[in-house]
Amino acid sequence: MRDYEFRRSAQDEVLAATDWYIERNPDVADAFLDALKARIDYAMQFPSSGKPETRGCRSLVVGTYPFKMVYRVAGETLEVVAVAHTRRERDYWRDRL
Repeated sequence: MRDYEFRRSAQDEVLAATDWYIERNPDVADAFLDALKARIDYAMQFPSSGKPETRGCRSLVVGTYPFKMVYRVAGETLEVVAVAHTRRERDYWRDRL
């Protein structure tokens, strides 16, 4: 895998989660972003490792945070479809596909 990209809606989810963590503890916000980057790197190295989701997507839990990164492979690019909170509406991101 050569590159990754975020759907705009997934990017918005990351920004919202990061803002929430920054308000409470900036160190936790940094750790959240580090955990997300680690999952991106892992998925790029092992794209089939995530839990199968719908329409060719897979997901990986983001560290110890209540988020999962939903992604799919498009050629040589890892497309992050959602960074979904696991305790909120389930599978709301499916309409993005």
